[in-house]
Amino acid sequence: MAEFAIEKLDNNEAYFTCGLQGDEQPDRFAIGMLSNNTISRIITPELEESEEQISLRCRVDGLVPMEEYFKDGISRSRTFKVLRTCAEAILSGKDYMLEEDHFLLQPKMMFADPETGEAELIYLAVDGFRNKLSFRRCIQKLIVNAVYEESEDLSYVAKLINGISRCRDLNAGTLLGILSELEKEKVQTSLPEEETAPPVMVPPQNEEPETGRETAPAAVEDPDDDKTWIDPDSLTWGTSQGGASGEIGWDAAPQQGWGSQGAAPQQGWGSQGAAPQQGWGSQGAAPQRPAPAQWKPAASHEIYMDVNQETGRLEPSKKKKKGLFGKFRKS
Repeated sequence: MAEFAIEKLDNNEAYFTCGLQGDEQPDRFAIGMLSNNTISRIITPELEESEEQISLRCRVDGLVPMEEYFKDGISRSRTFKVLRTCAEAILSGKDYMLEEDHFLLQPKMMFADPETGEAELIYLAVDGFRNKLSFRRCIQKLIVNAVYEESEDLSYVAKLINGISRCRDLNAGTLLGILSELEKEKVQTSLPEEETAPPVMVPPQNEEPETGRETAPAAVEDPDDDKTWIDPDSLTWGTSQGGASGEIGWDAAPQQGWGSQGAAPQQGWGSQGAAPQQGWGSQGAAPQRPAPAQWKPAASHEIYMDVNQETGRLEPSKKKKKGLFGKFRKS
């Protein structure tokens, strides 16, 4: 029975050696085929003969035994690549009439290139050699005893083991088929982020206008009329200005509580000529809200107010009409 060993030299070279014993003879046809042809992923052997010993040598410096390669936190991509190139090496040998049973299938004597992640196999060119370990059993040992990258989804390992276990006559061709199916699956590279509720946008609070600041009134549609009128809510109070005899001027109309033309205010005011009912003092008293002092029109005067569009203020109209107040309208 041939003996296997790894020989390391002082110049950092390393060789796999196989010493033939007894009547064992080298397979010279296979050695010639490997020496005269560059076959991908199969290490070219060297035959050494002497009167005392016949041996085969394969240079393996720079390569890592697969037993070690699979225990270095191997990732999904590296696992598939090294297994795929291992199967491809065996299938490539068949094109050169190299028998599958002569590939050395022992995890300690199978190698991988750490730079490329590809397998490098040894073809044991010895007459009558047969592996004690089947291809199926060899691949199972590599997968089961491996140390995998923990940050990845390792469900592919279970699928790979199941695929190999279901195939009793696993060979290089069937292994490539299993790997091809698994490589088609989408890979979840990271855990999904926790869903968070979108931020709630809080609308800014309406700021009170500064004292004395003029605000242009907004025009709105009157539902009872086809004309456009001034929205009373858009008007602001200003400083008091004197008007005609018996009146006090206004910068803007009250913000709410006005009725129709010639009628008493509907909300927040008393009857015509009476004191306001809400938010105001007694008749003749100063108002509580920031507004001009309460005014009382003279009995002999009726005032019709218009809105000046340039200043946004209510001003006495030059037109005289019956009624204490008229409808707001654009001037």
